Amino acid sequence: MIGHEAVRGPRHTRRGEREPFDYESGGGERRPEFRLSEFLDSICYPTGCALSINFKKRGKDFDKSLLEELAEFYRILVYVLSGDEGSAESFLRLLAECLTERGRVYIDPVEFAESVKKSDKEKVRRIIKTLLKMDIHTHG
Repeated sequence: MIGHEAVRGPRHTRRGEREPFDYESGGGERRPEFRLSEFLDSICYPTGCALSINFKKRGKDFDKSLLEELAEFYRILVYVLSGDEGSAESFLRLLAECLTERGRVYIDPVEFAESVKKSDKEKVRRIIKTLLKMDIHTHG
């Protein structure tokens, strides 16, 4: 169709779990099923939008970097929050609390912040997959 992006339906694993990157836009670009920017905007607009803009200024996609480049995600987050690691850790802990509340599944705030800080990509992806099971996702 002219003027419309072709979007493929969700990809599932053998166990029926959705993957954090679940569909493609018409240009073959991978887009995350879970968009942190939209989640943040849903609870405190324009937080997600502002973070996305700041990440874009540094050449990164806010939503994708959470899943693909965790070390870079944390580095830019610290930079955006005035270079204060304490603020970044507090932000991540607060995010875990919000995800817990919306997702109805407990995410330890300290463990989540440490996982991001230490670039434990597999642990963060497992958390997001769990949230996707609970239907706490946003996509375009």
